[in-house]
Amino acid sequence: MAAHTHPFTPEMKRCPFPAYDEWREEGPVVWSPDIQGWIITRHDTARALLEDHATFSSTNSVFGGPELTHPEFPSMINRDEPDHKRLRLLVSKAFTPRTIEQAWEPRIREYTAELLDAAVARGDGQFDVVRDVAYPLPVKIIAEIIGVPSERFAQFKQWSNEIVVGIGRVPENGYGSPRGGHGGCRAGDAGA
Repeated sequence: MAAHTHPFTPEMKRCPFPAYDEWREEGPVVWSPDIQGWIITRHDTARALLEDHATFSSTNSVFGGPELTHPEFPSMINRDEPDHKRLRLLVSKAFTPRTIEQAWEPRIREYTAELLDAAVARGDGQFDVVRDVAYPLPVKIIAEIIGVPSERFAQFKQWSNEIVVGIGRVPENGYGSPRGGHGGCRAGDAGA
C-alpha cells in the first residue's frame, strides 16, 4: 500500500506521483482506510464505474458539503443518473461561454477589480492569486448567477468552504502552494 493513502494531504498535493505509481501497481481499485473509500487508478476502470449507475452510486461519495447538514439543499455532485444529468442540463444553461461573456463579463471584471483593490488596501505587500482572486471570484459569481441573495452570501461561502475542505484545504486557511510550485516533483519521481 502507498505510504500516503489519503489523497488530499498537503504532502500528496506537493508530489502525488510516487503514490500514484504504487496505487497503479497495487491494482485498478485500491482501498484507502484514510478516506474509507476506494481509489480508482485506471481510466478504463473509472469509466466503467462511472457508466454503471445501477451498481455504483454517487450517494456514498466522500465529498460532503451542505447536503450533510442541510438536506433541503441537495448537491448534484451526490446525485445518480438520470437525476444528475437533468440537474446538470438545467445548470449548464447558465454557464455557457456565450452566456458568461454576454451577461456576466462586466460583473466579473468589476468584482475582479474589487478583489485586487482589497488586496492592495490590505497593505501587507502580499498577493496570493488563489486566496485573493481565484477562490473568491468564482464563489461570488456563481452565487450571483444562481440567485443567492446578497444577505445569504456568507452562508453560501461557508457551504462552499465545507465542500472544498472535503477535497482539500480552504484557500483563506492556507491553500497556497509551496514556493517553486510542486518542488520539482514530476511524474515518475521515486519517493516524495
